Amino acid sequence: MVRPILLVLLFVFTISPLLTASSSAPAALQNYTLTLAGTIVEVALPIAAPEFVQSAPADAIQIATAANWDPFLEISLSAEPVASTLLAPGAPSRFAASPNELKQSLQGLRTEQNATALPTHKIQLFDQAVESTSHIVYLYLREDVKEPVIIHEWVGQANQQNWTFRVSYTPDQVFDDALLDQIEIRVTGTSLLASPEAAAPAPSAAEESSAELLAASILPAPNWWQGDECDNTHYLKYAGRRSYPLGASYRGIKACGPRPVYDSATDVRVAFYEGAHGALEWECVELSMRFLWLAYQVPPYSGNGKDVVNNYQGSRLVKIKNDTPGKAPQPGNILSYGTTSAWGHTSVVSASDVDSSGNGSITIIEQNWSMYGTQKLEVKNWHVYAAMLITGWLHDPYVFVLTSPENYALFGRYDSVMLTWGSVIDAKNYTIELTGGPGMEESVTFTGRSIVLAAGAPGGVYKWRVWAHTSAGKTEESMLRTFSRKYG
Repeated sequence: MVRPILLVLLFVFTISPLLTASSSAPAALQNYTLTLAGTIVEVALPIAAPEFVQSAPADAIQIATAANWDPFLEISLSAEPVASTLLAPGAPSRFAASPNELKQSLQGLRTEQNATALPTHKIQLFDQAVESTSHIVYLYLREDVKEPVIIHEWVGQANQQNWTFRVSYTPDQVFDDALLDQIEIRVTGTSLLASPEAAAPAPSAAEESSAELLAASILPAPNWWQGDECDNTHYLKYAGRRSYPLGASYRGIKACGPRPVYDSATDVRVAFYEGAHGALEWECVELSMRFLWLAYQVPPYSGNGKDVVNNYQGSRLVKIKNDTPGKAPQPGNILSYGTTSAWGHTSVVSASDVDSSGNGSITIIEQNWSMYGTQKLEVKNWHVYAAMLITGWLHDPYVFVLTSPENYALFGRYDSVMLTWGSVIDAKNYTIELTGGPGMEESVTFTGRSIVLAAGAPGGVYKWRVWAHTSAGKTEESMLRTFSRKYG
C-alpha cells in the first residue's frame, strides 16, 4: 500500500530593506510579525533585513530566518521547549531548563569554536533588557575556507519556550552595530496553529504517486535493519518505544520517526556496518548518512546537520554553495543548513522543478523537522529558501540536469520541440526515452545532448528522461519531465 506524504510549504514573509544608518542615532523601527511555537512575536528592527522564512506550525524545529549572502547577513529567532515542560522522559540534552542555561550552552559552543569575545549589546527581549553574548567566529560560509563572522546572541523565555535571537554578519561591510541596542522583541498573542492536527491536513496519495513518478531507481534496503521497517526491533530495544515511517520516501529510502525534538524521543545509536561511525536514530543526520551510504557508498562520518556538506572528504561528490548562478539542487543532492547555529539541519533532495532563470521549487525528505518528513522549498534567483539558512549541498556530477523545455511546458500542434540536457563526466553517449502522445514509446542512443521532436507530431502529453553511458556503465536516470502539445 502506498503511504501518503504531505508537501509542506513554508510561510514566506517579504521584508522591505531598511536603510543602514551611519550613526547610533535612533532609527525608525519596522515591525515584523512571526509565529513560532504557537506564539505570535513582533520583532522591531532598525537594520536592513532580507526575506524572512519561518517554520510551519507542526515542524519540530521552530525558527524564522532572514538572510542574504552578499554581503552576508543573517537574522534568526528560534524557540525550543523549556526542559522541565517536556511531557516524555529521555528528552534530548540540547534543551535547557532556563535562559541562563541556554546562554551558557551557547557560550560553550563558541568556546569550542575558538571564538573571540566582542563587546556586548542589550536589547528589549520580552519586556526585559537582555545582554548578548557576542563573538567573532570563523565558519564555513561560501568556500572550503573558514571566514570570520560576527555573531550576537540573546536568550529569553516566554510561553514555556526558551528563545534565541541571533544576528550574524561578516566584518567586511559597513554596519553600525550600535543600532543593535534598539531592537525590541515582544509577545503579542498566541496562535491556534500550534499542533500537528491544526497545522496540516492529512497527506494525499496523489502527492505520493507524483513523488514516485520523479524518483530514480530504488536503492537496497538497509541490511542492518534486518528486514524491519525503520529498524523497529533495534530502536524499541534501546528507546522503549516503536519507530515508524513518517510518510516520505525517495528511491525507497524512508524518513523515520519519532522525531527526537518534537516527540521528546531518545536518540539510539546505530552502526551501518561493523566499525562504522555511529549515527543517531532518528536525527536528521542519520537519514543523510543512510542515503549517502546506500546511494554513493560514502561511509558515515562525524558532524551535525550543518556540517554534513563541509565535512565530506570524498571524491565522488562535489560541493555547491547556495546562491550559485546556474546551480539548483537536483534529486539525490544532500543539503546542509544553519552554519551559525549550534546543530543545524540536513536533508535529501527528492525532486527539483527550477527553470532556467533559477526560479521554482525543490522537494526534500528529512527527519526531525517536518511532520511527514517532507517539505517543498522555494527557489528564487538560484537561492533556495528555508526556515534555516541553507549553506550548500553535495551533488553527484555523474547525474545530469534536463535543461529544456521547462517542466510542464505547452507547445502548439505544429511547434517543433527541442529537448536538451547537461553533460556528464566521462559520458560516451546518451539515451533518451520519450513516451506519450497516441502510443509513442521510443528510446534513442547517440552522442549528442539535444534532440528535436518534429513539428506536426501528434498532440498529447509527453514524458521524457535521459541517462548516460560512461566507462563505468550506465548512470542513474534523470528525473522525469513532462511537456504537452496541443491537439489542434
